[in-house]
Amino acid sequence: MEKRQKPNPFNSSCLQALLDIQTAMERLGMGLTDIRDIIADFKEKDSELRETADQINHAHEYPDKSIGFFQSARYDKIQEFYELPRAEQILFVLMCSIQDPKTGLVTVRKGVFADALHYTDTERKNMQRYLDDLTVKGFLRCIYRQTNKKPGEYKVNQGVAWIGKQEKKELSRIDIPKFKAKYMIGKDTVILADGTKMDSGTLKLIFDDVKETEQTEERKRASADQNTDSAESHSDSEPQEHCNQETSENQDISSSADNMQKISEILTPEEELMFSGTLKGENHNADDRSRV
Repeated sequence: MEKRQKPNPFNSSCLQALLDIQTAMERLGMGLTDIRDIIADFKEKDSELRETADQINHAHEYPDKSIGFFQSARYDKIQEFYELPRAEQILFVLMCSIQDPKTGLVTVRKGVFADALHYTDTERKNMQRYLDDLTVKGFLRCIYRQTNKKPGEYKVNQGVAWIGKQEKKELSRIDIPKFKAKYMIGKDTVILADGTKMDSGTLKLIFDDVKETEQTEERKRASADQNTDSAESHSDSEPQEHCNQETSENQDISSSADNMQKISEILTPEEELMFSGTLKGENHNADDRSRV
C-alpha cells in the first residue's frame, strides 16, 4: 500500500503559508489563482482572506492540544500584582490562562467568568470595576467594553503573562500610585534529611540590604575616626609630660609648706622659741663667716 505523501514533507514555513492560504480560499469559496491578486487582497484593510489564513497559520504555531501552561514574569518584575485586591488577582490569572497564544486577546463574558471564579453577588456587580482597574493599572488593555450586544474584549499585558514562544516580551508600564517595593527575590540554603545542601528561593526585605550597607559604612567611619584620635594623642604626649613634671614640683613645694605648718602647730611656745633662736644663731654665724 502506497504511503500518502505529507502536504509539507520538508516542514517549509513558506510552503506551509501557501497551503494555509489555499485552505482559507477553499473555506471562503474564493477562486483566486494569480499570486498578485492574492497579495492585493491581503493588503486590503478588512481582508477576510488574510484573517482566515492567519488563524489557520497560528494554529500550527500554537496548537491548543500542545499548550499546557502559560508563563509569567518573576516576582521582582510584577510586585504590583500582589497589591491588587483578591477579586482582581483571580480574574487576571484566569484571563492569563485562557488568552489567545498569538494575540493575547481575551473575550470576556462577565456572567460566565463570575461563575467560574465563584464570585459573590457583590463581586459580580463589581466585575466591570475590576476590569477597569486592571486596565488603568496596566495589566490589561481594553479593546472595547461589554455591551448588551457583544462581550468585552481585552488584551493581557504580554510582559506580565504570555503563552507560547518567548520572543523577548516587553513589560508595558504597570502603574499603582504610591507603590514602593518592600521585598525582593532572595536565596536561601536548605539542608535535606540526608545532609544534602540545596539552594532555595525566598523573599527578603529590601531594607535589610540597605541597612547592612549603612552599618558597613558606619563601621568604616568609626575606624577612621579612631585612627585619627590615636595619631593626635601621640603628637601631644611630650608637652603633656612636661606639664605633668611642673605640676609634680609644685605639689612637692606645697607639701613641704604644709608639713612645716603642721610642725609649728604641734610645738609649745617655749619649743618654738628655742628652735627659733637656734635658727637665728645659725644665721648669725653664717653672716660672720661670710665677712671673714
